[in-house]
Amino acid sequence: MMNATTDCFVTLRPWTKADLTSLVENANNVNVWNGMRDSFPNPYTEKDGRFFLRMVAKRTILPLEFAIVVEGKAVGGIGLKMQRARPPLIAEIGYWLGEPYWSKGIMTKAVNLVTGYAFQYLKLREIEAYVLEYNKASMQVLMKAGFKYDGLHYETVRKKGQIVYFHIFSILSKE
Repeated sequence: MMNATTDCFVTLRPWTKADLTSLVENANNVNVWNGMRDSFPNPYTEKDGRFFLRMVAKRTILPLEFAIVVEGKAVGGIGLKMQRARPPLIAEIGYWLGEPYWSKGIMTKAVNLVTGYAFQYLKLREIEAYVLEYNKASMQVLMKAGFKYDGLHYETVRKKGQIVYFHIFSILSKE
């Protein structure tokens, strides 16, 4: 299991029940939701937060979802979704951050930490990211974290009643 890891002022750790208030406070924001798939609730209620925290607490092996902690407060989330359960192992990365914490380098550090964890402890071969076509900030985060641009995914999704595309990014393990 991964111990809490600190890089400057950003710490990643498993979510706890004590994170509920901060989780809801930071996730319940339409600007955060705009960068996420529609499965991310909007509005984000205490009921949604309790459901999420119960779900991640059930994971008993290596954790795949982490709280992004700044100054002792969970201000965002980052996680991995396994895409292939047998070698070569591939996962999709997903993340969000409370709006007051945007443009401070926090997410790039969090992506770097999770990527290192995934390659070292989970022995992943590749990590993929799917970014909504208008989410330029997320694209910049991934490129700063060493991901390469793979192209446009033409399978469409609906967001705010409109059809949007995903830009695909990936990074390969160096091993």
